[in-house]
Amino acid sequence: MQIVLKHQIRSTHCLFSRVLSTLLNPHSFLDINFSLSNVSIIDNPKENQLNANAFDLLVQLQHGSHGSVGSSYVLNRLVSSCANSRSLLLGIQIHSFVFRMGFCSHVYINTALVDMYCKCGKISGAHKLFDEMPQRNVITWNSLLSGYLHTHHVDLLVDLFTGMLRLGIYPTHSTVATVLVGCSQLDALELGEQVHGLGTKSGFLSNVVVGTALLEMYWKCSDVDDSRKIFDNMPDKNAVSWTSMITGYAQNQQADKAMYMIREMLSMGHKAESVTYNYLLSSFCNPEDMVHCEQIHCRVIREGLESDLHLAVTLVTVYSQCGSNFEDFYKICSTVPIKNQISCNAIVAGFSNLGSGEKALSCFSEMRQAGIDIDFFTVASILKVTGVIAGLEEGSQVHALIIKSAYDSNIYIQNGLISMYARCGKIHEAKGMFSSMVEHDTISWNSLLSGYAQHGYGREAVEAFEQMTKTMVKPDLTTYLIMLSACSHVGWLDKGIKYFGLMRNDSSLEPPKLEHYGCIVDLYARAGYLFEAETFFNSMPIEAGPSIYKALLSACRVHGNKEIALRISRKFVDRFPDDPATYVQLSNILATNGYWDDSAGAHDLMIGRGIKKKADSNGYVKIIENYARNRSLESGKRLHAHLIINGLARSTYVASKLLAFYTQCRQTCDARKLFDEIPQRHTRRWIVLIGAYARHGFHQEAMAVFCEMQREGLEPNRFLVPSVLKACGHLLDAQTGEKLHAVVVKQEFESDAFVNSGLIDMYSKCGKIEKARRVFDLMVGMDLVAMNTMVAGYVQHGFVNDAVVLVEKTRSMGLVPNLVTWNTLIAGFSQANDDSNVAKLFQLMQEAGIDPDVVSWTSLISGYVHNFRNREAFDSFKKMLCTGMHPTSATISSLLPACAILADSTRGKQIHGYSVVIGVEKDVFVRSALIDMYAKCGFIYEAKTLFKNTPKRTTITWNSMIFGFANHGHCIDAIALFNQMVDGKDKLDHLTFTAVLTACSQSGMIDLGKNLFLIMQQKFKIRPRLEHYACMVHLLGREGKLAEAHDLIQEMPIEPDVFVWGALLGASKLHGNVGLAKIAAKHVAELEPESAGSSLLLSNLYADAGSWGCSARTPYKVDNAMSMQEVETRFRI
Repeated sequence: MQIVLKHQIRSTHCLFSRVLSTLLNPHSFLDINFSLSNVSIIDNPKENQLNANAFDLLVQLQHGSHGSVGSSYVLNRLVSSCANSRSLLLGIQIHSFVFRMGFCSHVYINTALVDMYCKCGKISGAHKLFDEMPQRNVITWNSLLSGYLHTHHVDLLVDLFTGMLRLGIYPTHSTVATVLVGCSQLDALELGEQVHGLGTKSGFLSNVVVGTALLEMYWKCSDVDDSRKIFDNMPDKNAVSWTSMITGYAQNQQADKAMYMIREMLSMGHKAESVTYNYLLSSFCNPEDMVHCEQIHCRVIREGLESDLHLAVTLVTVYSQCGSNFEDFYKICSTVPIKNQISCNAIVAGFSNLGSGEKALSCFSEMRQAGIDIDFFTVASILKVTGVIAGLEEGSQVHALIIKSAYDSNIYIQNGLISMYARCGKIHEAKGMFSSMVEHDTISWNSLLSGYAQHGYGREAVEAFEQMTKTMVKPDLTTYLIMLSACSHVGWLDKGIKYFGLMRNDSSLEPPKLEHYGCIVDLYARAGYLFEAETFFNSMPIEAGPSIYKALLSACRVHGNKEIALRISRKFVDRFPDDPATYVQLSNILATNGYWDDSAGAHDLMIGRGIKKKADSNGYVKIIENYARNRSLESGKRLHAHLIINGLARSTYVASKLLAFYTQCRQTCDARKLFDEIPQRHTRRWIVLIGAYARHGFHQEAMAVFCEMQREGLEPNRFLVPSVLKACGHLLDAQTGEKLHAVVVKQEFESDAFVNSGLIDMYSKCGKIEKARRVFDLMVGMDLVAMNTMVAGYVQHGFVNDAVVLVEKTRSMGLVPNLVTWNTLIAGFSQANDDSNVAKLFQLMQEAGIDPDVVSWTSLISGYVHNFRNREAFDSFKKMLCTGMHPTSATISSLLPACAILADSTRGKQIHGYSVVIGVEKDVFVRSALIDMYAKCGFIYEAKTLFKNTPKRTTITWNSMIFGFANHGHCIDAIALFNQMVDGKDKLDHLTFTAVLTACSQSGMIDLGKNLFLIMQQKFKIRPRLEHYACMVHLLGREGKLAEAHDLIQEMPIEPDVFVWGALLGASKLHGNVGLAKIAAKHVAELEPESAGSSLLLSNLYADAGSWGCSARTPYKVDNAMSMQEVETRFRI
């Protein structure tokens, strides 16, 4: 390098000697007419040096007048040529010549020199010249900004840009584009948005360069969807714009959208370059992306780009990552045009990813024989291969090569060596490698721990883990999985549970994965604790996979517990109902474990269900149902598109599942659109849509579709009626329900148990319990579901004794109550505060051979909380835990209100911690109860933080937070949150309006309160309840509109309760209106004759008004009298 540099300097000196000597002898000049066209000889410099003829131009410049236009133009072009060819030494010499020629203050030449220094990497020289320039223009600033960008001094770029604006230099589109690229590199979203605003104000967004830089800034700093908005609004797009947008999707692992963009790009007539395809291919990393990979590969071949080395290497990598078959991978490898270090590394890593260790080693040997140097990536890939195939000999050779190549001090290589020796069973060597390391990271510890665990060194694994916890290296999920596996193999149940608890309590880690839960189930099962294993299995917050079912079934066989085995078997089939492999696998497990009859039954069940005939469509249906359970909207939409392509979306069965999926994801518009696309001759579409709406809480929508169906002249059938009845019950629409009952009688559907159960449920919810019982009594045959529905109706309205009588009657007729029946009765007596009957029910359950389950205990706890017996609720929770019962999310969400009522934040925090340990803290109902508890205990910040960190919010979640804000005086926040809820897709209910009306009442926003009261009725079709009227009376009364408040009470369609009259009484006291106070007090006394609060308040009002005689004559019982503070709280003064 030094020899080349010396030669270049020598050549430059020789050339300039010639120039200078010519300049010193002016007589040697020819009398020529200098023409600017001669400048063309410097336009195409070659191989980093200017054509020697360029120096003749310098000679001619001396003959002309100093500072002439022609001279400045030629010098400018010479400097630009030096910049483009990166000829720094020549550029410095020309800079000296510029100085001698007197062009020191020439702005254009100096700007060209700044640009030359920047492009040659001499940013300090560029900045020095920039500072010395007596005059600068915007191009000068742009040149230096571009120089800072390309030399990665982005912080200085921002400072320079800020200084430019302060001096009043108006930026150009080039300035904005350069700064936007700098924002991308700095990940400076806020600054990028400000520059975006500047570009918009300056009208630069129509420029394609600015638009491209802007969309790239957004997908790098913010969100690719923001980039897409910029892209869609660009009036002019070029290939670079399209490539940038495709790259954004590729970098964010959105392969489908990237594929869509490349198709759009090609259809618009733009040609994709190899770099476009390279970025796009890099986004494919899953087997599902294989089809995209093949499509792009075909396009690459079609456009003749297969000889591009970078593209070929990327194709090798992507095919291996996407799980290509070996035949296709061999073909891809054979098309690589050049075998160098990079391409060979990709091939070795590819064979390693595909599990062909021998072939990877063979390629590595060929690489060495060809004399191709190895690097870090080669060593890492080959170490992985030797570990996988347990090739100790090859691994030792690679270790020697690593030492020879001086990679043995690299921590990643050292980790690979630990893993290789551990997998080969050489634990001593692995430990020695670990001990020789100067520093360790998580992977180092995991590699050693994994070796211990895999080879049965449980005690050593535990000791190493304890040692790890004392260092600065934190265990990750992989660490805990290794330790749980080690404890499982050794049989250390207590330690395994301890580690699992540590993992779940570590807030820095993600929630445990299925593998971690599987280890705990296996731990219990291996230790013979099958009941605990089943209980833990049932409480898992994520769906179990086949391996966990297999582990439980095998343990049941070992320990001879057929009962649990059969329960697990049923769940196994229910979990994977449409997969033929499930039944075959289950049958084999049962047969292996000696359950021959059950094994045959599994086969018969598979054949009876016709699984083989419907495997394809049912396989997709299973995925749709999974997506629905997890609310995976985007994944579901992609699957829907795939089903449209393969034609399965036309199946009514598949379409019905998609309807249910969209409804469960709360996308009613998409569900309706899909409904409209189903051919009208399919009456099933009405059943499916109305059923989906009714099941998922869209009762008004269900009724609207039902009315539409009737307008088309279609009669409801026995499959549709139960869904419509359910909607009627929830909407308290007894009138429509009775009309449907008439249709049931007319169509002779009374024999259908589901229809009867629907009628009983509808009448019960609408408060017509006698009609519900009449339907039950007229049923032809006794049905357990109908009986449980009737029992629930009685319990709902407080007629628990009638429910017991019904159960005894049906029991004498041969209808045996089940667990649901007992739990419903327990819930009823608990709500009725009847301890003796609850205890009796628990005893009767056990005598009937039915053990109380978690629902039984949860019902008991919920009853105690409902009756404000919070201490008993906590005691019952402790008893439940002592029985070995594991609480569910329903248990926790039932218990938390007790903490809220008592404002017991300490106990609330303990229950919060326990919910984290058992994995139910992220349940939406638990989250809502936690938000409510923290808010009522005064911890608004904690409630707000939980609310923000709740990704899937329900109406209950929103209501809890709005109530929390309203009750603690944060009324503006409450109203803002309400508006946010309205703008979203969550459903508003009566409690939502109670909460926001409370906020309006607390803050005195009378106009807003009135408006919301009307909107609730007119737009959301919610009938006002007593609590809404109480809020409105309080709001009007607080602002002194007592007459209007009294008129509202008079116009109420329902009887006002003590809280409505109490609100008027409190307002009358506040504003000294004795007349209205007397009216309100009279009604309060009639509603609560045992309470002296209203009389006490009225007496004080008389006293305040100076009517001491009236005050003395106002009667109230001293024994039942409240304190004045209690009175004011009750009547909202």
